[in-house]
Amino acid sequence: MTINSMAQELKENGYFVKGGFRDSLVSVSKNDQRALLLLQEIDSLSRVKLVLDLKSYTIAGVYQKQIADLYLALKEPRISSDERKELEVKLKERETQLVDEKKRISEQNMLSKSHEKTIGHLKEKFNQLNYDTKL
Repeated sequence: MTINSMAQELKENGYFVKGGFRDSLVSVSKNDQRALLLLQEIDSLSRVKLVLDLKSYTIAGVYQKQIADLYLALKEPRISSDERKELEVKLKERETQLVDEKKRISEQNMLSKSHEKTIGHLKEKFNQLNYDTKL
């Protein structure tokens, strides 16, 4: 893939995510070096953002369902006091897990948004380069 085609894809589609071009040998003149470095930085940040987005899928819904089921089990009139204590311990454990999961997701979303802003700024820089440099 040439710098010309990378620049064309970024200009037409508004995004640039291509795998492997950094691993292959690309002949770059000194004029094109700045454009290539920007594209490489955009690509690496895009990959990091993609990984963060994948990690942000959560199991909070699972914890919420388990908590609701435990509350229902506690309302049953036919459970013994030992079972009730055991259910209360499980309930507290699930609630703390839910809080931790929500914190983790919040942190990852903030990091992902930060990367998204950085990628946007890099794309603006890339688009402001001279076309002689890019193409």
